[in-house]
Amino acid sequence: MTSRKIAALVICACLLMIGGVFAQEPEPTPTDTPTLVPTDTATSTDTPSPIPTDTPTSTDTSTETPTVFPSTTPTLTLTATAAYPESTVELTAEAVPTFYDLIPTTLEPIEPDLPILLSDPPEPWCYFWDFTITDGGFTLPASFGAGQWVEDDGWVGAVNIALPAKPSIKRTLVQIQRTFTSTTLTRIDFYYHRLEGDINASPVSAIETLGIFINGIPRRIQAFRYASTEGTFYWTGSVSGATHIYLESQASWMGSGGVANGSTRITNATLRGLGTNPFGMSNCDLPTPTVTPTDTPTETPSATSLFYACRVHPNANIVIYGYATAEEAVSGLTVPTPPISFSESDVLRVDKRASLYENVVRVESESNPGIWYWIDSGLGVTPEDGANCDGLSFETSGMYAVRILSDGTRAWDMPSDPTYPDDDNPLFERQSIITALNQIGMAFDALSSTAASPQDAFNRVMLENSGTEILLIRTASTSTTITIPNFTYLFGTLSGQTVSLTYPNAASGNCLTTREFTDSNGIRMPASIICNGHLRDNYDGTTQRLRASQYTIVHEMGHIFDGRTNFGLSGPIDGSFVLADCASPAGTVMGIYQGSWQRGRRGWGTGPQQYYNGSPTPTPIPLITDFQQNPENSAIEVAADSFLNWVYRTNTTNGAQATNPCLQTPLPAPTAWTGQGFRNREWSGTPLPAFLGDSTGVTGTPDPSLSGDRRYYDFDSRIRTIVATYGW
Repeated sequence: MTSRKIAALVICACLLMIGGVFAQEPEPTPTDTPTLVPTDTATSTDTPSPIPTDTPTSTDTSTETPTVFPSTTPTLTLTATAAYPESTVELTAEAVPTFYDLIPTTLEPIEPDLPILLSDPPEPWCYFWDFTITDGGFTLPASFGAGQWVEDDGWVGAVNIALPAKPSIKRTLVQIQRTFTSTTLTRIDFYYHRLEGDINASPVSAIETLGIFINGIPRRIQAFRYASTEGTFYWTGSVSGATHIYLESQASWMGSGGVANGSTRITNATLRGLGTNPFGMSNCDLPTPTVTPTDTPTETPSATSLFYACRVHPNANIVIYGYATAEEAVSGLTVPTPPISFSESDVLRVDKRASLYENVVRVESESNPGIWYWIDSGLGVTPEDGANCDGLSFETSGMYAVRILSDGTRAWDMPSDPTYPDDDNPLFERQSIITALNQIGMAFDALSSTAASPQDAFNRVMLENSGTEILLIRTASTSTTITIPNFTYLFGTLSGQTVSLTYPNAASGNCLTTREFTDSNGIRMPASIICNGHLRDNYDGTTQRLRASQYTIVHEMGHIFDGRTNFGLSGPIDGSFVLADCASPAGTVMGIYQGSWQRGRRGWGTGPQQYYNGSPTPTPIPLITDFQQNPENSAIEVAADSFLNWVYRTNTTNGAQATNPCLQTPLPAPTAWTGQGFRNREWSGTPLPAFLGDSTGVTGTPDPSLSGDRRYYDFDSRIRTIVATYGW
């Protein structure tokens, strides 16, 4: 059966009917199978979430605890102007494999860090370098360093230089490093001189001009445009285990064949810390630079000079952790080290919401001001003295352009369901979303010559040309449509406008993906993934979650990528396409086999795609496994599952380009690759194994014809070609 592209705007209603899938021999074709993705059986009696979603898109609060940060969303002036921050992960290669290492810091003077909690603080130290006299033991970082030390001038930036990590971009840049024995840093200052040149990024505010990094992690960033020609740039906080820093001053950034100009240099630096001074005796009797007025923030979330909008405290008997990034706070996946926690006695100043998930807000402790953290306010906070937190602005800088929303009938952070004892993590879906976004972002960042970070790469590739965000919507509604009222765009050309959105609803137990489109009333409908109720047959490894796993989210994002590229994945493999294996004579991995189109059962990262439901007449039933999220026999679903397998295998290989296994002599062993994603496995041998539980219970058998390697090479080549063609 030749699959069809869906002419309407709906890309996928996951878990359709499965057809036979063959390598060389046919399998029985299941009958009367459902037509949607593995999810749980939806029900309108789902236990309401005790954690408020705090989204401005829901007016139905009957099933959710109200939050002290009301959902009234003002028309914003700060929105997508910093949608693609560079954050120079492109300059710090060691930071790339880390999922949660980006700290969005463009406008505020103090950035979130992890202070050491000490009852008896060690002695402070400080050390000052005058770069007009000495290079200070600073050097150029390998692969992303730039500039040279010049006596009397300091560290002088290179003009119109291209870095190996991003060779298509020309810069005027000085980027230097200093390594030292492990210590605790509390402040870093450096004095810069700069003549700002040309920048052709869009938006300009996406690119940093000044930066301080500790252990490869950005601690404070100042974006273009920046009027200051000289002054002190500083970070303050507390970071233990520090072993190296990078200081950056960038005066010009030109992509697309442009020529970088301007000039910049760094003339001195001061480090301060606690404990043993790794540089010897403190020399703070030398002159130290003074913070200049040009280094003040360019915006505040309120009309006051205190840089916060309202004050709150955690509810009684509740501990709320503070995280360095909004993504960490959304997932709550790991407790910070050392742990930063707040309880009822702590008064917190709040200044912003995270665009990713609106219950996550940025705070500083009133007893320890100047160090900002992201917290999940939905865990329970109370306003101080009747404070009004309605007017919080949204932080979009450094964020994935994705919104985690609810229609008010079910949240993404549902409590555990006693019906399923393995399902014991109420934050499972939020954690799955963050992991999925990071996996996709890392994969595209590895391919892109222009993206500055995984977030930037994701936004460049996955968003339509309008730049409008992607919506992840959770529901338990039995209606055929769902409505998100009072929705305010935070990204793209419509940023700041408020509308009401109505989408076709996913069937109970399934997820539904749509491309961005304009409805009959002229309203731009952002691309969306809607998941309804308990998800049918959904496993995460060996655990039956009945909720969206990271693999579910990546699969659905695969549909968005396919649609975004005008079916650049599913179109070429449809129709008369045949993908051959490396056997002699060659067998069919997928495509036309014995007169009909087949997805193929070999080469997937997990399987099988179906199991028999027992006697007296065994019937093949579709099976959802990690890397076959929708085993429907169609090019549309094969494309999304292939995208899923490609993302994980690409990240496991650190972005290395795939090679054609059939051209290697001798052929690789089928077990040469045992990581995630496409594998050389035959998942449905003869006879088809009875399978009633988890997917990993079936290990399959090695496939010497290298079906997994062939799938990986085919889709890696396709996706790389698409990314290069679109200039992402």
